[in-house]
Formats: sequence, C-alpha cells, structure tokens
Amino acid sequence: MAPGKLTIRPKGATLTRDTDTFSKMDPYLVFTIGSQTFQSKTCEGGGLKPTWDDQFIYQVTTEEEIRVEVWEYDSLSSNDLVGGATLPIKSIKAGVKTHQIEISFEEGSAGVVEIEIDFSPTPSASEHHPSSAAPKEQWTPPKVEKEDVKKSAEEVFAQFDRDKSGSLEMSEFYSLLAELCPKVGSTVPSKAEVDNLLQKYDKNSDQKFNLKEFKKIVKKMFGLKE
Repeated sequence: MAPGKLTIRPKGATLTRDTDTFSKMDPYLVFTIGSQTFQSKTCEGGGLKPTWDDQFIYQVTTEEEIRVEVWEYDSLSSNDLVGGATLPIKSIKAGVKTHQIEISFEEGSAGVVEIEIDFSPTPSASEHHPSSAAPKEQWTPPKVEKEDVKKSAEEVFAQFDRDKSGSLEMSEFYSLLAELCPKVGSTVPSKAEVDNLLQKYDKNSDQKFNLKEFKKIVKKMFGLKE
C-alpha cells in the first residue's frame, strides 16, 4: 500500500459478547498500527450498542495492518477484552469508506464494529514531477498568523499527548504534523524534511519532544521568529 494519511473515526458497535454480568458494559476501542496505539473514550453504559465520536490520525509508511479491539472498562478489577480483529491496510481504498469489522474472542464471534476511514495517499515523486528533467520541488513554509499557529500547536499537542506525559513519541509526532499542517493551510512536509528539523531540535536524542521543543520546530517550519 502506498504511504499516506489515515484518519480513523469509530462510529459504534453491535456486540454479541457481554463481559459484565450485573450491569451494562462500558466499552472502549483500542487501535494499534505499528508501534502506535490509539484509545477511544469509554462509552459509559453503552452495553451491547456502544457509540463513539473520536478521531485518530496516522501517517502510514510501511505498516501492513490495523488491530482493532473492543475492551470493557472495569473500575473494580482489570479491564476485559470483548473481542478483536485485524484489518489489512492494503484493503483500505483512497477516500472516505465505512468498514464493518467482525470481531471475535477465542474463535467465537463477538460482534461487529463500524468505523469510518479516510485515506489520503501521499503523491508519488512522478506525480509531483512528471518530467525527470524537472527540478525537485522544495517544501517552503507558508506565511500564517503567529497566534493561529501557537493556538493550533498547543491544541494538537494536547490531543496527541494521550498519556499526559508532556512529551510525544516519534510516531505521535508525525501523526501530529498531519493534523496541524492542514489547519494552517499547509501541506505535510516529507519525512526527510521533518528529520532535518528533528536533528536540530531533539537535543538529547531521546526521540521524544515536549511542548517547548515542538513549538520551536513549529516556528521554524512556519517561518516565524524565535
């Protein structure tokens, strides 16, 4: 599958496996792509018909599948797996499509999860440059208002800092850029272009970025003064 931006929007589920004997289940979803995990909000009292309105963004490179799992939140003991399934990424078509994913538990059906996936492939080099003699087009920072970038940067950073640790892993960082750039009217820079920025601003080379480091990168990307 070609690299590109995946936007995942879970809608709901019709479950046939109930892990809560005395009350309605509180289901939530877990999506795993490569080393990155996304968790939805818990649908309290959703029972066998939970709904969700989350949105997750991931920049696909060489990943091959999406693992989808439904879990039941339990405040008194460990959470219970309701069921899961694997969706091959190569089966996802460009554009916005709704997927009905049948999940199972221990070889038995556990229900169906409905998710909407919007896939935007990254244009190939030949699409960018139909003539081999044409010079390579360089990504240039757009000119936008400073406060708009600052606000968008803080909002998107908070959204992707899911464990509230105050820092982002590399996969979270690339997904974050895929969310931020369209907000300020820019195309997402290539991985190589982003890597050049990372070498400069990841001072301790821990492959993580706090909000202060990220703001510096954003200022550089969008042509703002330090």
